[in-house]
Amino acid sequence: MERMSSKAGQMQWAQFDHNHNHINNKSHEVEVNITTREDLKFLLPDGAFNNPFESVEVIVLNAIQNRYFPVERAIVLRKMVFSLPPNIMVTIPANVTLYDCEVTCGQINFSQGQLFATTSNAVAYAIGLGASSHATAANAVACSISGANAYAAAPEARAYSYANSKAYAVAHFAQAMAMEDSAEAIATVIGAIADKSSANAITKNFVQFQAEIAEEAYQLGKNHVKSGDKEAITFLKKAVEAGHPKAAYRLGRLFLANKDNANAIIYLKIASDNDNAFASYDLGQKYYDSKDTDSAIFYLKKAADAGLSKAAYLLSTVLLGTDEDADGISYLIMAADNDHTEASYQLGMRYFKGDKVKQSDSKTVLYLTRAHEERHSDAAFQLGESYMARRLLRFDRATAKKWYQIAVDLYRHKEAQQRLDQMNASFF
Repeated sequence: MERMSSKAGQMQWAQFDHNHNHINNKSHEVEVNITTREDLKFLLPDGAFNNPFESVEVIVLNAIQNRYFPVERAIVLRKMVFSLPPNIMVTIPANVTLYDCEVTCGQINFSQGQLFATTSNAVAYAIGLGASSHATAANAVACSISGANAYAAAPEARAYSYANSKAYAVAHFAQAMAMEDSAEAIATVIGAIADKSSANAITKNFVQFQAEIAEEAYQLGKNHVKSGDKEAITFLKKAVEAGHPKAAYRLGRLFLANKDNANAIIYLKIASDNDNAFASYDLGQKYYDSKDTDSAIFYLKKAADAGLSKAAYLLSTVLLGTDEDADGISYLIMAADNDHTEASYQLGMRYFKGDKVKQSDSKTVLYLTRAHEERHSDAAFQLGESYMARRLLRFDRATAKKWYQIAVDLYRHKEAQQRLDQMNASFF
């Protein structure tokens, strides 16, 4: 369905006659508003009303096709639904304007007429030299073909031009796009998107202006997080729609903070699909917490393979709880080698115990020492334990005592203190 609607926003200069008909200041013609059969009686010949069961829309279409409407009158058709057979085109004369109307199937062709889209998501098409379409509501679309003009005159409205036509963006966040080399797009306010000249230039300019608008909306969203989530969400959504690389992730995190998990997942997925490793990690963690193992593995693997060590560590935890021990150890090593403290500690303990890896004294000391350097509170104590393990060839009481003392000095480690008390009380 193609929805076509009105020219709201242009009435501030309007005058009215005693019959409440709108007077066009430029031509001084009376605009006759038509919504019912009664409105037509004074305009059309008697033959136009032969069938009392015909709808006003059918009567209007017949009047247009038979040129019954007087050309000296400016006719405004309001809130009508025109049902046309497929592939049928009706040409609207220059003195007729559609306001809040819908067209199902078929097409409406404007020849020097005007079409206004003032309802959200409405679409207006203007075809022919001198015709024009106006998108005057958020998300409305105006299209121009074959010498027509399209105007995006509301925030987030869009104007497209084809085949020797022009598109104008005249509102903040509006878009004007020339879809063919012969078309032209013009921006008349700062912040509108303008695409000009050839197809290559259109793409280049579109990306440039899109990026500027995205960054502006993103910064506004960031600034409003402290003052109110509602405003932040509004601007961040604009930034997401404009393609800002960080906006979807920040918006997803904001929804998480508000405990709106459904919307959080939507925007985190958008960010993840655009290779945001942190978004992938957050999704993996959410799915891990909800026991959705397959989804957790999918997103954690994306984040881990992008180099996020905390994702590699959590992924190793998930995999080691399944039958994929080898992959779990691989990701644990990846996390440890990327300075993940807990991963270094857990890997050191696995090499100490020979848990799903081959026991190794050197790797035990390597990873536990790394965990200690990264301030793990148990690593120094476990190093002491490893040097006191009599099964190890490197049994070293003095070194063990040194590590116990470090654990006590830095972390007041109770078990390390107990070991030191034992060592001081007796030689064992």
